[in-house]
Amino acid sequence: MQRWNDYPEEAELVYEARVAPADIHYVCSITEAYEGLAVVRTKDEKVGIVQFWVPTCLQTDFEEFLARLSEEIPLSVGAPRPHEPDDFLLNQNDATPDGKETNP
Repeated sequence: MQRWNDYPEEAELVYEARVAPADIHYVCSITEAYEGLAVVRTKDEKVGIVQFWVPTCLQTDFEEFLARLSEEIPLSVGAPRPHEPDDFLLNQNDATPDGKETNP
């Protein structure tokens, strides 16, 4: 599997959040406006799951950002975690049940 960048995995944390599907565009836009704070991607647009890939050196700033964002829109955020192999798949349909990529 080809990585999207050369950033070491241990230097990033993944936050997964659930928002209203109608709010996904806003969440992505506002996150991208804070250039370098996090990479945001939509994991499941139907149920509103987005992922944020956050450099560990910006974790405190990112958590402040999430606190402010939660004052604007309802969101539920899981605890930060390290990357998992399926984080690098393009979307939920890119793997077969045995975990092999369908779009290498």
